[in-house]
Amino acid sequence: MLQPREFCAFISAAGWSPQEFPPIQVLLSGPPALPAALHECDAWLANWYRSFPLDHRMGTREFAPPPPVQPHEGRIRMRDQFMHALMHPPAPVVTGGMPLLTQQGLEQYFMSLALRAPEDLFIRLNCLVDALSAQLIDPKTGRPFETRIPRSCFPPGPDPEEEQKRIMAETQAKMLQAESHDRQVEQARRQMEVDHNINEAITQALHNACGGWTVDAYGNKTYKPGYIR
Repeated sequence: MLQPREFCAFISAAGWSPQEFPPIQVLLSGPPALPAALHECDAWLANWYRSFPLDHRMGTREFAPPPPVQPHEGRIRMRDQFMHALMHPPAPVVTGGMPLLTQQGLEQYFMSLALRAPEDLFIRLNCLVDALSAQLIDPKTGRPFETRIPRSCFPPGPDPEEEQKRIMAETQAKMLQAESHDRQVEQARRQMEVDHNINEAITQALHNACGGWTVDAYGNKTYKPGYIR
């Protein structure tokens, strides 16, 4: 199974940038990330696996123990122990919070790209072959694998006309959905106006029947007798 760092190394070798795949920035770039950043990265990657979905398992990330307290003049002072505890707090542990991609999940990822974006997969895999050419051995010749994967090995891309029709159909469906939503909002607004007018009429009728005090805009009170004595 591939741990998050190993999968990010594969993604980076295939040509993805940290902007396209944020975990690369956390796991491969710069100094070692803090535990909180690692846990956030694990959660992002787990959701990304589930979005395909890809077969994976959840494990618990293990952190290396902190460096030992350095003695001062042959002894460890209480002040040194206190400062060491402040500088190296225990890392929070999230049980079952680290996603591990299985071999089947990696195959599912390749298959998903082959069906959804074959041209992109063609480019990415050749970037990966270039990055690993010295480590890949051709079983027939026993020499490093130097041949680029031809485009014919991948499914053909979508037909431009069919893709245009699909986009137009999706756009039309979204427009119809928006129009339906607008009609529902307008109907709800009109119903609210009707209900408000009915309530106003009932209130006025009750006031006329029962009478009572009214206050105008200037604060003047007026008593009006009703029909019901």
